[in-house]
Amino acid sequence: MLTKTALIGCLMTSTLGLPVALPYAAGAAVAVSVGPVELEVSRQRGLDIDLHVECLNSGCPLAALRIGAVETPSYRVTL
Repeated sequence: MLTKTALIGCLMTSTLGLPVALPYAAGAAVAVSVGPVELEVSRQRGLDIDLHVECLNSGCPLAALRIGAVETPSYRVTL
C-alpha cells in the first residue's frame, strides 16, 4: 500500500516538474511566477528572482509559466 502511494506521488511530482525541467534541459530560459514573485532560471544568467511591485496595485495572474528569455518572444501560460 505504501509503495502504491509513493509511486503515485512520484508520478505526480514528475508530471508537474516536466514543463520546467524539459525546456531548461534543452537550453531555454524558464520563468515561474506566483503572484508578484518571479523566478527565472537560464544557463546564461543562472537564477534570477524578481518582485513585480506593479502587481500589488493591479491584478496579476495567480501563477504563470514562461518558456524563453525575457528579451525574446516566449510561450506564456497563466492561471
